[in-house]
Amino acid sequence: MTEIPADRAALMLRHVAARGRRDAAPLDSADYRAASEEVANIEIAIARAEEPPIVLPGTPSTSGEEPTTR
Repeated sequence: MTEIPADRAALMLRHVAARGRRDAAPLDSADYRAASEEVANIEIAIARAEEPPIVLPGTPSTSGEEPTTR
């Protein structure tokens, strides 16, 4: 698999292309499984790009901002 880009716009373009490959592949084929895995990896990268980093209480922040906790 190729390197997954970090910016959301590029990720969304890759996601559309991977979904198209998955949709065109026969069910349970190697191509379907490969495209499904790529879709999942891209979705994880999109989620990571959209979520702020979690800084645990007591952990120094490198950005100088107040930590986001959940």
